[in-house]
Amino acid sequence: RRLAGHDLDRADAAAAALEGLARARRNGLALADAAIVRAEVARLRGRPDHARAVHLQAGAVLYHLGADGPMQLLARYAPPDGDS
Repeated sequence: RRLAGHDLDRADAAAAALEGLARARRNGLALADAAIVRAEVARLRGRPDHARAVHLQAGAVLYHLGADGPMQLLARYAPPDGDS
């Protein structure tokens, strides 16, 4: 099923809220999860440069938090093949 624009807006808003909570609580796993969702939203909107920027920014934060496990999760994530 193809996601409608409002579905992407809702997913992005939820991920942004999760990211804020994750940063406040220094929760690396929640931050990695939020970053993956936000990068997927950007990719589905045809903005691969923004998706990459989200990915890199979250990776930098996770590095500074010393959150090795979540950083590996983020680093190993790849979008589904042939899906756009």
